[in-house]
Amino acid sequence: MDRQNQRYNLLDEINTEKGDWNIRVRVTRMWEVLNIKTNNELISVDLVLLEDNLIHASIRKSFVNHFRDIQEGKIYRIKYFGVVKNKDAYRIVNHKYMIRFYATTSVKLLESNDELIAKQKVELAPFDELKYLADKNMYNFNRREKIRITFWEKFAKANNEDICFDNSVWPIIVITSTTIKTYMRKLSLSSTNSSKLYVNLDIPEVIELRKILEEIEFSLHEKEKKIKSLQL
Repeated sequence: MDRQNQRYNLLDEINTEKGDWNIRVRVTRMWEVLNIKTNNELISVDLVLLEDNLIHASIRKSFVNHFRDIQEGKIYRIKYFGVVKNKDAYRIVNHKYMIRFYATTSVKLLESNDELIAKQKVELAPFDELKYLADKNMYNFNRREKIRITFWEKFAKANNEDICFDNSVWPIIVITSTTIKTYMRKLSLSSTNSSKLYVNLDIPEVIELRKILEEIEFSLHEKEKKIKSLQL
C-alpha cells in the first residue's frame, strides 16, 4: 500500500505530542549496545532509520526477541512506538527526538518500491566544528584535513581489508558515530560500538571530493610530464 492509500508520517513530523505515528523507513544501520562494566551484557539493539531524514531508534533488551527479523537495508512500516527526546551526549543523529520500540510496536516488511527511499544518508561534521564537539559527542566524519583515528577491536578487524584492498587510487572513507577527544592538544577520533565505515559511498559529498582528488592527481601528473620534458 503506497502513501496515496495510506498516510505515512515524515520523520520531521515526529515529536512527543502524540502516540499514533505511522512511518515508512529504511533501516540503514543496526548494532548492539553493550554494557562493558557487566561483561558486555546486552542493553539494547539500536537502529538508524532513514526516510528523507534520519532518526535513532532503540529496542530494549526485554523486547529484542520480538524484532529479531529486522534486517539492515530493508524498508519497513513501523507504528505503535514511543517517542522521547534525543540524548544531549553521544547523539547518533541530529534529530530532536528518538524512537523507542515496545512489545506492542508493529513492524512490517515492505518488499516493493525499494527505490522509494535512499540506500544511505549521513550527517557530516565540518572539520572546524570538531573542536566544539570534542569530549562531548559522537559524530560522522568526512573531510580532507588530516586527523588521527583509532579503530577498536572488532571494528578494526572488520574494516581493515575494506580500506587496504579497495581498488581505488584514492579510497574515500566515511565513518559514522565516532567519539571525538583531545589528546596532546590534538583532536582524535575513536570508533564505538555503533560506528560503521563506508568506502567510496555513493553520496554527493564523496563524489565532490573524488572530483577534487582527480583534479589534483591530474595536475600533479601534468607537472611531472613537464619536469620530464625539461630534463630531456
